[in-house]
Amino acid sequence: MAAEPSGAVLTVRETLAMPAFAQARVVAGQAGLERPVRRVHIVDLPGAAYEWGTRDVLLLTAGVGLADDLDRQASLVPDLVGRGVAGMVLSVGYIFDNAPEVMRAAADELGFPLVTTPPGVRFIELTEAIWQELVNRRDAAMLTGDLLEQVLTSASDAVALAERAHQLRFRLDRGHAVICLRAGAGAAGPLEQAVTRWLRSSGRWAISVWRGDVLVVVLESADDDQALVDAAALTGALDVAALADAVDDATGRLLVGVGNVEPPDRVDVGDRIRRSYEQAFEALRIAGALPTTERVVAFRDLGLLHWLWHLPQEARAGNRYVERVQTLAAYDREHRTDLVISLEAYLDHGGSLAKTAAGLYVHRNTLLARIHRVAEVLAVDLSVPSERLNLAVALKAYWLHGR
Repeated sequence: MAAEPSGAVLTVRETLAMPAFAQARVVAGQAGLERPVRRVHIVDLPGAAYEWGTRDVLLLTAGVGLADDLDRQASLVPDLVGRGVAGMVLSVGYIFDNAPEVMRAAADELGFPLVTTPPGVRFIELTEAIWQELVNRRDAAMLTGDLLEQVLTSASDAVALAERAHQLRFRLDRGHAVICLRAGAGAAGPLEQAVTRWLRSSGRWAISVWRGDVLVVVLESADDDQALVDAAALTGALDVAALADAVDDATGRLLVGVGNVEPPDRVDVGDRIRRSYEQAFEALRIAGALPTTERVVAFRDLGLLHWLWHLPQEARAGNRYVERVQTLAAYDREHRTDLVISLEAYLDHGGSLAKTAAGLYVHRNTLLARIHRVAEVLAVDLSVPSERLNLAVALKAYWLHGR
């Protein structure tokens, strides 16, 4: 599984901070300055349609195609937002003295950056500056992606790895934590942008690359506790609602797996990062398999789940308690009940009816009836500690190894 570089993208805010944009002025849509910019395009033809299929484009125009079309002025910003355009730079002093009021109002309402530049600012200089920065970031991202791929696949000897790390200011003498993030189909772009913003705002040095549908972040961390603090801060900085809106399947949810941090003097850096990645990825997969609302799952906290995850099929076959859970699941399917979920919540809450009912958002009497039905269907006494323990473990195995 090859690593794909991330981070080869600008935001509108970063674009406007470039020297070439020193005379630019944001006249509307301030709320959208974190929109990503991956391309830049100039449109200045009579009758220009302002239509293309590429997203994250910063549009540069003097408004030639808008001059005498009031209806088009009114509809342009909503249309561009619908097409995923990053923002619009309007050169004033030629066709328009200022951005039309109807466009400014729509830009403010939709959070679409509308920027003006005076006549002396040449679009060719703006495009060259943007493309150069995008190329620089792409090259840097490819280098970091190559470095991580070498580490994860043992494809480089220690000397070559040290040289590449030195080029990227990667401190091999520090501890490193690997954090794996996945947000479901459709949310890869927003997830990457949010992670990139957090890394830059926090001033943390990191490698951030894609491996399949998982965004892998390698952070300098002193120990496991610091890694968890970092993961919690990163997750807290993500706009979970925006990510959820971008997910285009019903099962998509934000998940974060965190690997352990080993002291740098204990083992080769490649082995350390490789092991932390494997741990973080395992935590991510386990979190995805379980019906949990926890977003951040640390490998160090997996405990029994780590053992169950690696338990071979032949060791699980014929287990009486696993078979009981399967029986209960079949009953749920036939009768459209929620006994499996109710039993697991009951056991996870230590047999507390009040806490379980609150966690499931059901009345206590409803939960009590479900637990009585579980005992009847499985012919078990849930007051016996060993029965509760065995069923609790079997339930986790049920989720981890298929249903």
